Amino acid sequence: MSSGSGATTERFRYHAAGLLIRTDVELSFPTADEDVGVDVDVRRGPDLGCAADPPLGEVVAAHDLTGEWWYVAVSDDDGYVIRFRGCGEFWISPALDVIELRADPAGRPELLPILLAGTVLSFLLTLRGQTVLHASGVAFDGQAVALIGHSGHGKSTIAALLCSRGADLVTDDVLVVDPEPRPTCVGGSTEFRLRERSASIAEQLPDATVRLTADGRHAIRPNRSTVGRVPLRGIIVPRRSRSATLVEPRVLRPTQALYAMLACPRVHGWRDHAVITRDFSTLSKLSNTVPVIEVTVPWGPPFRDDVVDQLLAFARPPFGAAEQQ
Repeated sequence: MSSGSGATTERFRYHAAGLLIRTDVELSFPTADEDVGVDVDVRRGPDLGCAADPPLGEVVAAHDLTGEWWYVAVSDDDGYVIRFRGCGEFWISPALDVIELRADPAGRPELLPILLAGTVLSFLLTLRGQTVLHASGVAFDGQAVALIGHSGHGKSTIAALLCSRGADLVTDDVLVVDPEPRPTCVGGSTEFRLRERSASIAEQLPDATVRLTADGRHAIRPNRSTVGRVPLRGIIVPRRSRSATLVEPRVLRPTQALYAMLACPRVHGWRDHAVITRDFSTLSKLSNTVPVIEVTVPWGPPFRDDVVDQLLAFARPPFGAAEQQ
């Protein structure tokens, strides 16, 4: 699993989840001016013959979808490989400072930049000792609120609605959390990736830019975002409802909050005991220091103004104040 790559083409530099990344793959992260102290170098490698079978090696993480594997990550003395069925794979150096992209030209290689910015970055961050949640994040007055949930549970849509009311985007999809010494988080993405039904939210974001992504979603870039580590003041677990008429919050006890966060990892199917133990410890501390509110949301679109107002009241500092009234 050696890299086998030639010289790196230096095209883009980004800040992403606390890392400085140099890459010849264009990504939706804040751009960086500096070229010193690069943490990760991303290179395009030779094409992969076929991504129809899992890679060989010791499995460290694997995720199944509808009974078939979606990605499998393995390790050996030459580093790590995470392969996505029908798309390609990424080789990661043992020092965790080089990523090589290898496309399956007969599959859907156009998805690889999206996978790099999401699952692969999260896999790398986890190997580097971070705890990563499947979450969007917004900030009010420099204080962040995370929205956690699996794909399709509404976290990106709610984050976009909050940004339409003045919040700054912290991240979409990948959120690094740290409970010590004080709870903080750091993201990176400068775009929301919304499904067709929610794409109209872009009309409520002044000066936002919109593009269609390779996986058929609408990437919306607001004009306000936050780069770097910010205090984490609260976590919202959205529950979409077509029948509810009111926003209904429920404060979770620490054990319930822990379960909710453990259910929302950005990389599924870890088999590395050290990773599992570390994330459990991190999220246990977080569940005892950060309020977590499960919120049932009358679902649109369109979203009623009073629904957005209520969501805003919960999310703004002091977090959860509306629920306590």
